[in-house]
Amino acid sequence: MLEQRAPIDPEHLNPPDRPSRKNGKEVVRIRQLGRHLGTLFEALSRRIKPGMTGIEIDAFVAEYLKERSLTPALRGYDGFPATCCVSPGSIAVHGVPSDKPLPEGELVTVDVGVERDGWYADAAWTFAIGPISRERARLLKGAYAACLAGVKVARAGNSYRSLGRTVARIADRYGLSLIAECCGHGIGRQLHEFPVVPYHLSGREAHSANTQLDQQFEAGQVLTVEPVLSLVHQTLITGEPTSGLRGSENSPTAQFEHTVVVGRETGHTLTAPAGPRVDFPPYF
Repeated sequence: MLEQRAPIDPEHLNPPDRPSRKNGKEVVRIRQLGRHLGTLFEALSRRIKPGMTGIEIDAFVAEYLKERSLTPALRGYDGFPATCCVSPGSIAVHGVPSDKPLPEGELVTVDVGVERDGWYADAAWTFAIGPISRERARLLKGAYAACLAGVKVARAGNSYRSLGRTVARIADRYGLSLIAECCGHGIGRQLHEFPVVPYHLSGREAHSANTQLDQQFEAGQVLTVEPVLSLVHQTLITGEPTSGLRGSENSPTAQFEHTVVVGRETGHTLTAPAGPRVDFPPYF
């Protein structure tokens, strides 16, 4: 689930003096959760089709988690009513599953958080509903490339600013725009932990000193990499809390999210499927 760009809320994030680092055993526990999310999205990609509803997607996810003794971390979080976020079209984040059939040519983002024994993992995929236009394919591929580039940059010694710049370069390469309010966050013992990591930097932020942006990643940090991209520049409309947060220009969005552990040479995804490495999503 996305953390909107805002001052850190101590009630939710309890920010310490510095981000917490996880040891090897703790990272393994998060990876065990995360692999279930990777295989969940692979399974969902084989089922999702035109005419399927958000409620049907939510029911599939709920049953999948139940069979694996995983607790849906999003249900009840800030009053969220469902197992997962289902955000079609221009609903960028926090979409509440509905009974409206998904039309062919649409994009829909499914965001799932899980908990077991006090540990959390979080991931999201954007799915194509049947054949899609070239523009939407470009958006999908750009969002996927931006996420993977961000994962690689999440290594010890790099700054939060460098991650944002890298993601922004990928967005520019695909002719896409980042939604500024959408950020990543620490994760582990809580769904949202310190710090909040922005991807879109304003002109002033990009060129001036900023204590948080210039902070360096440390090996063992666990965080989400989850930029949200759009075909046009748009911001979030916050006046529709019952359905999710929609983009101001009513233009489609796409997002891929991984839970990531910071390594010494690169970031490592903890929400990829178990087994041989796969180049997912499978519909590219």
